[in-house]
Amino acid sequence: MTYDKLKDFFRFVPRDKEVLATKRRIYVALFAVLGLMAAYFMYVLSTAATIFLLLLDYAQYSFGLSWKLWSLLGKMWFVITMLAGYLAGLSMGRYFWRVIYIKPNQIAK
Repeated sequence: MTYDKLKDFFRFVPRDKEVLATKRRIYVALFAVLGLMAAYFMYVLSTAATIFLLLLDYAQYSFGLSWKLWSLLGKMWFVITMLAGYLAGLSMGRYFWRVIYIKPNQIAK
């Protein structure tokens, strides 16, 4: 299929700026959700490994911290990973929006 035929095939796609802006918002928001999900997965893995090591030999792996402090550190780690995942998802969404939707249009013109 040549480029002209492909262009004719996608002629029905609206090129309105409002539609494109809405599509961009949804695209970036879904990337942010993906970042949150990946961050939660990493949080669960790291927390499970930490708890496993603490239960295995508390004296060796606790670094002299109490269970109450480990609980507080776990909550802080949750907030940090969720914030990092959200920000990483936003930045990746913006980057891939440019790569997929903006740059090919500049090359085609």
